[in-house]
Amino acid sequence: MKRIIFLILIITQFCASKGQNTVFVRYDSIPIYEIAHSDFENILDSFIVKEKKLECIDDNTVFRIGVLDMMYGTSIQLSQTSRENSFNVNDNFDSFGLLHYKDYLFQIVGRVPISNKILKMTDEKQIIAVYDLDPDYINSSKIHWYIDEEWCTTWIYSLEDDKFVLTYNSENYNQ
Repeated sequence: MKRIIFLILIITQFCASKGQNTVFVRYDSIPIYEIAHSDFENILDSFIVKEKKLECIDDNTVFRIGVLDMMYGTSIQLSQTSRENSFNVNDNFDSFGLLHYKDYLFQIVGRVPISNKILKMTDEKQIIAVYDLDPDYINSSKIHWYIDEEWCTTWIYSLEDDKFVLTYNSENYNQ
């Protein structure tokens, strides 16, 4: 598996500073996870195959595994986060770690940690560069917010009695 230092970018592709100090860089590390539940591995395989069929991914695609704390329990959301070998970090979710799976990167985020029954934290860490934008620059209307409308698929699963149950599939709602 190729090892690349992935950059956490918060809209930096639109932040050509033109001599201004608008981006601050710091280095950090983030834990690496591995799959602990074989059914979850099958789900990831199916998700990747579906994204490939829809021509929604390339070698730089980063996926998100979102841990959702729902009324009926914890759910797992699979979606695409970036095609730029980068991913966003925001105040609404904690970034728990990364999963390298079949030459793809999955960012693990959520308001609650992911269950060890699904993914298990290893002793390995990934060094990352974190780009923080100057808040005055963010509020100055110099940033053009970019939404990739070609992001294809979102699946949400709940884990019930050690079995994954599909509770949402964006394909069923986008037809």
